[in-house]
Order: sequence, then C-alpha cells, then structure tokens
Amino acid sequence: MPNEMTSGLVGYALDGFGIYGMKDRATGRLLHDGDLDACHGTTGLVDWDGKLVSMYHYVLTPEYPYTVGCFRGTPVSAGQPMLRGGEGPAPGGEGPGGGAGSGREQRLARAAQRLGISIATLRQALGPPPPDLAAAARKLGVSEDALREALGPPPGGG
Repeated sequence: MPNEMTSGLVGYALDGFGIYGMKDRATGRLLHDGDLDACHGTTGLVDWDGKLVSMYHYVLTPEYPYTVGCFRGTPVSAGQPMLRGGEGPAPGGEGPGGGAGSGREQRLARAAQRLGISIATLRQALGPPPPDLAAAARKLGVSEDALREALGPPPGGG
C-alpha cells in the first residue's frame, strides 16, 4: 500500500495532478526540493489508471514546502467536483486550465525579487511553517521589518 515514503499515489492536488510519495519511481532514490520545479513537481514515471506512464505530478519531500508549492494547473473552485482517477489530466498534459502559480508562490517570488535573492534562498531561510520571520531575517542579513515589507501582508489580509 502506498504511503508518503514510497513512490505511490497518496492524494490529489486541487488542480487534479496526483501527489506521489518521496521516492523516484524509476530509481528508488529519495527526492528533494532541488530535484523538483517551483510547484514541487516533476515529470516522471507514475502508476496511472493501471498503467506505468510518464506524466507531471507533485512529490512529497522532507523539506519545505513538503507537498505542493504552487499549482501547475488551475485549481478547482468551491462547489466543483475534484478531478481524480482516470478523470484527471491526461498523461503529459498541462492539467485542467493550464496554469500560473498560486498566490503563495507569487508572493515568495515578489519578496525574493525585492530582497535581491533567489526563491530557494528565501524558502530555505523561512523554513517549515509557521515561519520564524526574525530568524529568517537574520539568516538573510536583513531587518525583520524589511523582510515583512518584502513579503507583504499575509494571505487573507491578516
């Protein structure tokens, strides 16, 4: 039975793409953030609808953001049915709606640009949720106020 440490399917993101365990199906190697794209996904071999196919999917890792960093496809809205199983995106396809990143990913990208650093450097400094902004600011060599200003208000306006 698949779990977070295998290469099997563990769930679906709101854009219909599968979320798979931490190991690469082809090599059995544990995957890390550096192996994945900004949305925390990759194109590789997965078991899909009873067949082994190469398609885009998200991957669990032991590092932040752990699962989905942004959406590659367009997430479903409240009230829409969740795409899953054989009804999900076609192998190798772009997923429902094609897609830009999530608000969180866009926020990180803007903050990294304002601070003159990479998104990966910012993610590493922020660490796992909830972020310790004072510690992150020290790691980045900026003031906590500068980091807060670069990040902007948290989602939901709080």
